[in-house]
Amino acid sequence: MMFEEQFAVNKVKTPWIGDFFDVKQRDGEPLKDYLNRFYEVHVCVQHPNEKMVVDRFVKGLYANSFSNYFLRNRSDSMMEI
Repeated sequence: MMFEEQFAVNKVKTPWIGDFFDVKQRDGEPLKDYLNRFYEVHVCVQHPNEKMVVDRFVKGLYANSFSNYFLRNRSDSMMEI
């Protein structure tokens, strides 16, 4: 028991749906890099709600004309994006 407690902080965190809220495009970050980081979370979370994933992707975009386009023209899937 003591051994497990000592090394519990080193356990790999199980991905969950809330991890999408932490992924945001950084200032000056290319869209491709943001999309890759977002995709890394997407493939780890089991059975995410697609509409929520699309919403989190759009909300995580750095404010510019590209993000404004998605706010005006809602998509229902990541495939559409």
